Amino acid sequence: MVRAPLPAESDPNTLACELAWQELRASPLFGPMIRGRLYPHSNVSLTLVAEPIPGIARVTMDGRITASRARRLDAEEWRWVLAHCLLHLGFDHLDPAVEHDAAFRAAACVAVTRFQRAVKLGREPDPLPQLLPVTEEAALAARWRREGVPDGFAGPPDLDPTPVRFRPGAEPSWPERFASGLSAAAMAGVPDIPRPGRRHPEELVRKHTFGVVVDTSGSMGRQLMGRALGAIASYATARDVPAARVVFCDAAAYDAGYLPVDGIAGRVRVRGRGGTRLQPAIDLLERADDFPREGPILVITDGECDVLRIRRPHAYLVPRGARLPFTPRGEVFSLR
Repeated sequence: MVRAPLPAESDPNTLACELAWQELRASPLFGPMIRGRLYPHSNVSLTLVAEPIPGIARVTMDGRITASRARRLDAEEWRWVLAHCLLHLGFDHLDPAVEHDAAFRAAACVAVTRFQRAVKLGREPDPLPQLLPVTEEAALAARWRREGVPDGFAGPPDLDPTPVRFRPGAEPSWPERFASGLSAAAMAGVPDIPRPGRRHPEELVRKHTFGVVVDTSGSMGRQLMGRALGAIASYATARDVPAARVVFCDAAAYDAGYLPVDGIAGRVRVRGRGGTRLQPAIDLLERADDFPREGPILVITDGECDVLRIRRPHAYLVPRGARLPFTPRGEVFSLR
């Protein structure tokens, strides 16, 4: 007996959700998390349920996303919701060492929303306020525990921190996979990335570049450096940057010139010579004839450095819990 074919899914809401998921699955940014063939452990999965749940979707630390069809969204809104869950994993917001209270959940959503708005990942079905805090998640959560979560930021929980027992060595490293996706997305988003030795047209450089000062002293370990390089790709992706102006620095500055973001990793050498003085690298960038006056600077350091004076837009990338030996004027972002 020949079975009749199953009827195709006709619910527009379900079709919109499935379309959004397939687009994210095929994207270079999230591909390593959803279809990571190079990783021996589980990938992120999506389950649609008919019954309502708090919010629209929630995600667990082992990568299970549960979304409710009770909320009617279009494909762009589903894309936002599902990417939001994926970014929580990529940003390590389900770290079991973190206190997952209402203040942290709200701060984590702010961090993810900042990124999504920067790279235009879907459309917010329930928008947060237009002006978002720029404080790092842990510091923002601590402040909101003291002062209360402001109106407009206290949404339903989308993080499910229920403990998951993994076999030894089988823990999925979502931040590592996300860093791989960031590098791939940076390459895919800029079809003509300049290679070392190629001439960079001045108009391209002036419109699409930033400076990177990388602390290569001995206190910067390989693992920390790898996460930092993933962050460079993130910064580049959000700004459609073809190449960055890079200076490596420990006791002296080493000018690497313009490098495609995927080529920076191959040039890093942790030298460990003497102390760490990053101001010469800052001065080099600010005085360079081939670096635009308005070009922002990203400083990557473990915090064991000199007092820095930077006269243009800038930000710092430091390990979680590290402190700079001065009061920074630019934004400070944390790496775990």
